[in-house]
Amino acid sequence: MKYRRYLTSLALVGGLWACQTPGDGFVADDTASTTDGTATSTGGNAATGSTNTATTSGGTDNTSGSDSGGAGTVVTGDSGSVNTTGSSTTGTGGAGAAGPTTDSAATTGSVSCEPSALILVQRSGAMVQAINEEAGSEGWWDYTEPLIVGGGGVVEIHGSAVSIGVGTFYTLEGGACPNLEATAFTSDNATLEGYLTAARSAAETAVTDEVKSDSPVGAAVSGAIPLLTGQTGAKYLVLLLYGFPDSCTGIDAPHCFADEAIKAVQDARAAGITTVPILLEGPGVSGAANYTWYGQALANAGAGNPVGPIDETLRPAEDCPSSTESADYTGSAGNATLHLIAERDQAALESAFSQVFSRIQTCQ
Repeated sequence: MKYRRYLTSLALVGGLWACQTPGDGFVADDTASTTDGTATSTGGNAATGSTNTATTSGGTDNTSGSDSGGAGTVVTGDSGSVNTTGSSTTGTGGAGAAGPTTDSAATTGSVSCEPSALILVQRSGAMVQAINEEAGSEGWWDYTEPLIVGGGGVVEIHGSAVSIGVGTFYTLEGGACPNLEATAFTSDNATLEGYLTAARSAAETAVTDEVKSDSPVGAAVSGAIPLLTGQTGAKYLVLLLYGFPDSCTGIDAPHCFADEAIKAVQDARAAGITTVPILLEGPGVSGAANYTWYGQALANAGAGNPVGPIDETLRPAEDCPSSTESADYTGSAGNATLHLIAERDQAALESAFSQVFSRIQTCQ
């Protein structure tokens, strides 16, 4: 399977999304109301739509699909044809007051919340190199890939209930930024495993060739938004991050680019996407108070909670490309779950994946 990247468009080529310019999509809300103590819920989509998967003939992808909920491109798979129609289940009873509207469906009885999750892995040299050479040769990628596509991994356990895509983001020294690639949403473990194996090989080649690879988190999150807004049901972005973020405007300056990453996650939330960061520790960041604050800020922003006042060590300054804060820091910090994984703690990473996808499967 060949993967091709386009720098100014969103296209599905050979089963791989390559994204640089956001597109339009629609977010379906689900509502609930209470009537004399009897719940009324709407599951699935608020609009009826159909999805026709891509077919390939002579090397050309012909893709069509639309939804009646609003403008946007329907995300398509690699082969076959799937038609999806939203439905609802309604209880009975007398008149009552309307309940709250939420941005993701709940699972009630046989009604599915139809979640989609994109796992976006940082493809920097730090992810494929030894976390701590004195402790062992394993890198974070050694621990991560099996938990996604290995036996008992999230695809095997949750793939029948959650549409899963995997992707990577990075920028190479002197190259385009960001480089964001992702598979189509699927439950095919072999497709996802093949992509991750190829991505790892490319990252290792960059290390061998001594090409510096950095991690523009904010730009990557912004680029992932249109990949998810085309999905029906609840939408999740799971970030695997190691270290402070870089940017397309500079690198190796945490106080300059943490704000950009937080703002991008807040924008994703405004687009109906819940972002769940899994933050990995290692030399240079393990136990650092501002690294913990950064992870908590991403978790709160991803859950729609207030981030709280910015950590002073991460406030943009005059030596940054922009010294103006762009994220919203009003209110007291929320308490969204932070998955902060200690150096080389494979068991904690496994537990984090299990907790995250158990909640995603039930749209919590």
